[in-house]
Amino acid sequence: MAKIGLTGTVSVGKTTLVNALKELEQFKGYEIATERSKYLRDQGIALNIDSTLKGQIVFAAERALELMKPNIITDRTIYDVIAFTLSAKSINKFEKRHFFDLMLDLRNEYDVVM
Repeated sequence: MAKIGLTGTVSVGKTTLVNALKELEQFKGYEIATERSKYLRDQGIALNIDSTLKGQIVFAAERALELMKPNIITDRTIYDVIAFTLSAKSINKFEKRHFFDLMLDLRNEYDVVM
């Protein structure tokens, strides 16, 4: 059993790698979670540097839900949520600091982060 998360900037191949891993025998039985940004954007949630604190909370909730699974491979982690929160223009420094601290509480739940 393992919780595996890929992290990194857009268009570096995270989703492609996750989709390739799911085809391997050793990952049969793993839940696969790939990027949901387009779905959330279509729900009216601003992305990346245009994101709001509420939007980042939605992204964080998705990552926390993934961490409740015993076997998962995902193409986003709490580290991505932290990075986008810290770069968001509409989130003030106080909110960024508290959000950062809260998200770091989840970091040890991953078995592997690449």
